[in-house]
Amino acid sequence: MSITRTLPGWLNNAFFDGAHFANVYTLLSEREAKRERARSASRNRDDDSKTRRAGKAFIAPFSRTIPSDHLDHYSIEYGSRPEHLPFNRYYAIEPHERTRVGVCFPASSDDEYLNANWVRELHGGQWWIATQAPLPNTAYAYLSLFFQPATRPPPSIAGMREGECTIPPEGECRLRTSVQLTVAYEGGRTKAHPYFPTEVGESYVIPPPPSDTTTTPHPRIKIKLASQTVAKETHSITSRLQLSLIEPDSNAERGQPFEITHHLFTHWPDFGIPSSPEDQRALLAFVRFVAASNRLTSTPEAHLDPPIALNCSAGIGRTGSFIALSSLLRSHGLLLSEYPPTSPTCPFTSVVKRFPSLPPSPLGPLPDFVAGDEVVFEIDSLREQRTSMVQRDEQHLLIYHLLREAYNERYAEEEQKQWT
Repeated sequence: MSITRTLPGWLNNAFFDGAHFANVYTLLSEREAKRERARSASRNRDDDSKTRRAGKAFIAPFSRTIPSDHLDHYSIEYGSRPEHLPFNRYYAIEPHERTRVGVCFPASSDDEYLNANWVRELHGGQWWIATQAPLPNTAYAYLSLFFQPATRPPPSIAGMREGECTIPPEGECRLRTSVQLTVAYEGGRTKAHPYFPTEVGESYVIPPPPSDTTTTPHPRIKIKLASQTVAKETHSITSRLQLSLIEPDSNAERGQPFEITHHLFTHWPDFGIPSSPEDQRALLAFVRFVAASNRLTSTPEAHLDPPIALNCSAGIGRTGSFIALSSLLRSHGLLLSEYPPTSPTCPFTSVVKRFPSLPPSPLGPLPDFVAGDEVVFEIDSLREQRTSMVQRDEQHLLIYHLLREAYNERYAEEEQKQWT
């Protein structure tokens, strides 16, 4: 008995409608341009510097044409403050205030700035921390995320209704997986600060950033490379990192060290996509590898699927594409067997899992001509949560292509089972 290879109708139509992709790029670009106008206005709204005040005189008439709910929803005012600009890797890529990740340094209750956003998959339901690659002066803040015993999105954006949230509002929820989609150096430029050693057994000690406050000094963070493996199938390097705290006034370690896992995908160039079929298959395998790794824990009370910290260089293009692909693979039952299909368009199931609704967009609903296209809805939802997610047209197309490839792999596996 032969197996009928059936793609979801919307995915099949996307490849056969010659104008579909161009129309999708135009639609999503127009909506992101509206968000950027609101971000630009909020960037200048509360700055008291002379330069910004001069700019306000120019931008004021422009700002009055932007609805107030747009200004509030897409505000990046906090990340664009003068004191935070040195901690942003790129100009004009600041985190939306509404979904910004708050960081508390170890042994501190101070809320520290990090260019990072809470991002939830629209279709898959998993939570991520999408962030820029660490800089020398932000590595301490980034690593501080992993010391927090409970790192979860705030109720205001998570839909913390009983029985519905993908992360329970109480209990242990420690991050244990860090994913990097860029090599440290590319084209003669630093794309990501190498904040841990390259030799197994070596350690770095990272001091806290200078502070002009009179609070208790922060401990230093010691990071040791415990082990490292290279996987050809996934074009990745996996590093086991051991973290501990060093007392500020001595070399004594505070508390017990613990381990996190760092995964680096090595074949995704900046301003592009993995171009060869081999690299694209490796990326598909890497997405699954990351999902499986995050579920591995030897601690009984640990959360089964905590959020994952993810970055490329700016934390928007490759980062958004990876999350969108993870979400769609998860909802179509093509990620891991632990995630059964939940998408209503998946031919493998009739069960639909309802996740809490994310806040509606002040831009209004997407038009009817993209109804059912889950890639469009996923990307638009991600851009509501962080600036310019899935940045380039070829990254849009990569998501469609790899979802179709995952379906072809599944059907090939089913056909092989029939002959064995």
